[in-house]
Amino acid sequence: MTIENSGSGSKSLPREVGLAAVATGLTAVMWIAGWTAPLDRSAGDALLRLTNRTRTDAPVMAVVIDDVSIAARGPLPWPRSSVAELVAGGHRAGAAAVALDLLLVEAGHDPGDLDLESALGEGRSLLAAAIGRDGGWLLPNPRFGGSERAAHVHAEVGPDGVARTIVATKQAHGLSLPALSLAAARLIRPEIELQPGEVLRPDFRPAPDEVLRVSATDFLSSRRHDHLAAGRLVFIGVTATGSGDRLIVPTDAGPAPSPGVLVHASAAASILRDRLVRSPGSGWTVFGLFLAALAPQVLRTRNGAFRPLTVAAIIIAIAAAAVAALELRHVLLPAPILVVGIIVSIVLREGVESRDAQRESGRLLESLLRHHDRPRPSGVPKSSAARLTALRDLQTAVLQQDAARRTLLDGMHDGVVMWDSDGQTAVVNPAAVRLWGAEPGRADFADLEAAGGGDRTAVFARHGREIAVEVFSIGDRGMALLRDVTAERELERKRRDMQRLVSHELKTPLASIAGFGETLQRYELTADEQHRVASLIRGESLRLGEMVATFLDLERLGSGQFTDSTETLDLGALVSQRLEILAEAARARRQTIAPKIEADVTVRAAATLLARVVDNLVGNAIKYSPEGGVVEVSVSRTDGRAILAVTDHGAGIPLDAQPRLFERFYRVPGTRGAGSGLGLAVAHEIATWHGGCIGVESVVGQGSTFTVRLPAEE
Repeated sequence: MTIENSGSGSKSLPREVGLAAVATGLTAVMWIAGWTAPLDRSAGDALLRLTNRTRTDAPVMAVVIDDVSIAARGPLPWPRSSVAELVAGGHRAGAAAVALDLLLVEAGHDPGDLDLESALGEGRSLLAAAIGRDGGWLLPNPRFGGSERAAHVHAEVGPDGVARTIVATKQAHGLSLPALSLAAARLIRPEIELQPGEVLRPDFRPAPDEVLRVSATDFLSSRRHDHLAAGRLVFIGVTATGSGDRLIVPTDAGPAPSPGVLVHASAAASILRDRLVRSPGSGWTVFGLFLAALAPQVLRTRNGAFRPLTVAAIIIAIAAAAVAALELRHVLLPAPILVVGIIVSIVLREGVESRDAQRESGRLLESLLRHHDRPRPSGVPKSSAARLTALRDLQTAVLQQDAARRTLLDGMHDGVVMWDSDGQTAVVNPAAVRLWGAEPGRADFADLEAAGGGDRTAVFARHGREIAVEVFSIGDRGMALLRDVTAERELERKRRDMQRLVSHELKTPLASIAGFGETLQRYELTADEQHRVASLIRGESLRLGEMVATFLDLERLGSGQFTDSTETLDLGALVSQRLEILAEAARARRQTIAPKIEADVTVRAAATLLARVVDNLVGNAIKYSPEGGVVEVSVSRTDGRAILAVTDHGAGIPLDAQPRLFERFYRVPGTRGAGSGLGLAVAHEIATWHGGCIGVESVVGQGSTFTVRLPAEE
């Protein structure tokens, strides 16, 4: 980098002005395109937090329905009578006006509406209105003033979630309403102008968390806060946890949003104190940008180099000017744009005056040639043509290496995804797309990558498959390996099911048989006692055999190895036949089975399997229905599907247990009676084997309905 003679300043002035003009144009384009908007927003917020921090007595106050109020007076929404007490209390305390940040849309049917109507009439009052989902206004009930007393509560939330501005008026369905904070301020100072559609930017001082506030409970329970409301604009609203009406404004102390009522009060205070933030016009902004871009050019010529401290001093001076302008005149200077202009100006100057580019490119080419094992005896080529030939050789070597890498990746059964430092996908092989169902990216594994030194492996369910993903960090880049572990996990689940069957479900009948056998061995029993013990042993043996047979049927159905033949069946006739057999069990519990069976509902199915489904569903309904109850069984045909529905009026099934009802061995916690937890699993597998499905609808305390849907025969 050559140091220029300071005496050549007059000769270099046109170049300095030209480079400053180019830098101004480039920065202006970035500004107009919105590329600097995030910087503008962040810097503006920081300036607002730094300036005007002197606490002054703002002419506003908030009476808030907070957590203490809800604990004392009951949950939201409060009755209109309680709201009326707050409004009336504000007027009686001498409030200049009352702004109610509560939507009072519905018509009430209690004396509280009359109280609220009367309280609103005691003084100047304002009510909140909002735009509903249909795009129309949610206006206060006409009884409380309707649109005449209404003002909108919408703030303009930026793309980063921060509300910095309010619109003086909003229009919907032909009705224009003023902003709540502006309209409330005009109740006290009518001379404040209202320009339709004007965008206002309050300085939000005092900040929302600094607004004078009183709990609604304290305000209602005593008169000791009345002096605070005298002569002030009183806002009434909700700050309780979970109220939902919350906004983030630049002067918030932290990232947590502030309650809407405090934000409106803060904005009203700014308006009443004439503290609205203004921005310089576009012409002044471009002129200031040119001066900012010209300054480093002049200093570069004078000093012979860009000195970091000098550049830092220019940026600090801009920041100080921005603070002073906002503090003294409430003008928000575009400091980030000016700083960007300085940086662009410096970059342009360095680019134009970089005379080391040729030498540096030669060193870079030499390094690349050495890296790819292509040294040249004569060193780096000097001519452009020779350098182009060397670059083409390097390109060929790189492409060959890339092709070999791609062939290796394409042939892998496991998926590989790599991303660069910006999070953009750099490499993804076909196996990764096939396993994931789409091209995976860094965002899909953000939680795993954030795990740091911990467990960075997880299993994801994707399109019916289970995919194990392991994430690695490679510098500021990353890589993920994907592997299909569906078969492994299924084998593990089957192993656990078998282990559970042996260690838990079979343990009870085996223990019973062993106990009865020990009884026969150790004691002298009469013939009747021996007969009874033998019967118990036989019953437990049959139960054990049935459990094993059921589990094996489940395995055969789930694996597609069940070989029963199918035939065209009248589903209604089969159900009626099974109900005749099950009726005896219902009569024993003084229950009634109420069938509703349509004719000619035929299916292609295995009769023995469907009989098991009917027996299981109806048997469960009888078992879990109260004595003297009714079990409803229906067979119908809808949209080409045969429908079998079994309804009981028992205790019902909790919502959190319903998704697991058809799992093997699962039983709803707290259910009475014995059972292996396999019946509904078998019913599910049978329905699936027939190309159908089974579902449940249940309400606790009202009963349950199990529905089987099968393809109907024409």
